[in-house]
Amino acid sequence: MAKKAVAHLQILSLIFSLPLCAFSSLLKSVFAAAPDIVIMHAGNKKIPLEPEDTRAISARPLAKTRDRLNAKFKREIIFLYKIKAPEGSSLVGRYKLEDGPLRITVYEITKKPDSARQLRVVRTRFCQKGESVEFRTVTKKFDEQVYLVTAEAVTSQTELNPHLRYMNSQNNEITLAGFSTNWNLSTLRVHLLGKEEAEKNEVEFTKDADLLVSHLINPQWIVSIRVESL
Repeated sequence: MAKKAVAHLQILSLIFSLPLCAFSSLLKSVFAAAPDIVIMHAGNKKIPLEPEDTRAISARPLAKTRDRLNAKFKREIIFLYKIKAPEGSSLVGRYKLEDGPLRITVYEITKKPDSARQLRVVRTRFCQKGESVEFRTVTKKFDEQVYLVTAEAVTSQTELNPHLRYMNSQNNEITLAGFSTNWNLSTLRVHLLGKEEAEKNEVEFTKDADLLVSHLINPQWIVSIRVESL
């Protein structure tokens, strides 16, 4: 048993001593479920997806939520990445379905200086196996720019989860008023403000990240891609 423990520690030591690019490749080989989302400059130059660093205490609610949901689904379902791109870059994201049918939805979270975050639906599409879904964006001078890509194993074009139905009623854009957590930083809470609430000067409503994921229809994976402007 002692020898096995030492071997495990040696493997972990090797993993965490790898360069970032090698660590990214290792992730894709170890976690075969990681979807092969390709991000490119408009000139077709591929931008590498780098694993998001979740070691800081401020990232603990996100990391704990990821780990809890992975345990709940008994597989890797949450993937956290970042990309680096110069401000003003035209980017193209593309994913070709290896299985299907799936509904692929792309959400964007942006925060301009001195303003609240905005959450919007960039693209949602019902696709069959072998089809591709694509979205385009331009990196801007945002304090934050994050894309959330979800895959749901739905069976028809008309199947929409409750969140998508709500976003449709809000013209696919609402205010993300902020985030919070609990006393031991183990949960992630999202504070939202729809157009109706804003017009009535009402307070935002709070949703737990675990609950939002539970509202997805048979979720296959969720990928977060944070844009880090250069």
